Amino acid sequence: AALLAAASGTTVEAGGLDVQSLRVRANSLVLRATQMGLAAAKGAGYAAGHPAGRWCREALFFLVWSCPQQVMAENLRELAGLSKAAG
Repeated sequence: AALLAAASGTTVEAGGLDVQSLRVRANSLVLRATQMGLAAAKGAGYAAGHPAGRWCREALFFLVWSCPQQVMAENLRELAGLSKAAG
């Protein structure tokens, strides 16, 4: 239900997340998950056609595809260790 509410552009009641915060958290989760997939695949993940490499490219694509500036800024703060969650 919370995901449907976010998709419709309304505030997500569970946790009080707005759509922007949800997108930041989703980007963060996807990036961490794909990094772990690549780590588990080791060097093979870099080989052309390996699923882990494709997952990483797709996760990174979400950082730039129709990404609002505020979401991008928060993801960059998180990467730099300056986000609210990191501090």
